[in-house]
Parts: sequence; C-alpha cells; structure tokens
Amino acid sequence: MRRNGITRNDCIKRYCHPSVLDMGFWNITSHATNRINTCFSRRAAEKKAKQEAEYKAYDESKRKEKEKAEQTVMQGRSDTCKSYGFKVNTDAHSQCMFDLFKLEKSALESKKLQEAMVTEAQRLAEVAREKRRSNASIDSMLLLQQSSQYTSPVPTPTIRCRYNSVMSTMTCN
Repeated sequence: MRRNGITRNDCIKRYCHPSVLDMGFWNITSHATNRINTCFSRRAAEKKAKQEAEYKAYDESKRKEKEKAEQTVMQGRSDTCKSYGFKVNTDAHSQCMFDLFKLEKSALESKKLQEAMVTEAQRLAEVAREKRRSNASIDSMLLLQQSSQYTSPVPTPTIRCRYNSVMSTMTCN
C-alpha cells in the first residue's frame, strides 16, 4: 500500500518509533492499522508545520523589505527637505516631509487615473473599430443589393386572363 509516495515500511522505518519495527506481521489488524495511521498523521503534521514555518519566514522577509523601502523613501524626503534649508527635527522639516508625501501620493493617484483613462480610450477605440467594421459590412451589402437591381432588374409579374363566354369561366396564366 502506498500513501503520499511512501510505503508502509518506508514510513515506519523513517518516522515511527523503533518498537513498530518489531511487529513481525503486516496483516490488517486494528493495532497495526492504528500504528500506521498514527505514523502517517505525524508525518502530515510535520509537513504542515514545515510549510507554515516557511510561509511565516517568507512573510517576514517581505515585511522587512517593505519597511526598508519605506525607510529609504523617508530618508529621501528628509534629504530633499534638508537640501531646501530645513533643519532636521523641526516642525518646518516635518511639514516639508508631509507636503512631499502628499505630492507623491497625488502624483501616484494622477498616474493611476491617467492609466485608467488610457485603458478606457483603448476600449472606446476598439468599440469604434468594431462599429466601423459592422457599418462597412452593412454598407457593402446595401451596395451589392443596389447593384444587383441595376444589373438584373426583377421582372414584374404579368397576369393575363381570358373569359370564355360559352362556358362562363375565366382562365388566368
């Protein structure tokens, strides 16, 4: 029997207590089944714990990278305000940094708005192209219909009827 890519014996040899190896029988008894299931459960729990630890480590590294990037941005704002003549740790310097933050935020929002406008313009252009294609096909069908009228006019049906006075009947063809 194979579960998760390993056999019973592999599982027992690698992950279970040595007393399990002393079991000289592998017929399906409740005791043997319980031992095997316990072994598989323990292995699954270890695997889950390892995945959670890896996820936490990854999440922590991403958080640290984000903090470092924010600190770099803040240092850049501070340097800009210092270059304007503001002294560090003053209200004017703090106000300068806040104003720079608002400008950056406004620029980011403006960029997002511009991207949205470009996307909408592209969508409208595509709709206009589709409409032109549709109108072109309708126009070509109308032209074809009009030209067929000139090249082969549709004959108007004529009906001729005769009255037979002897039989008192009318025949039309």
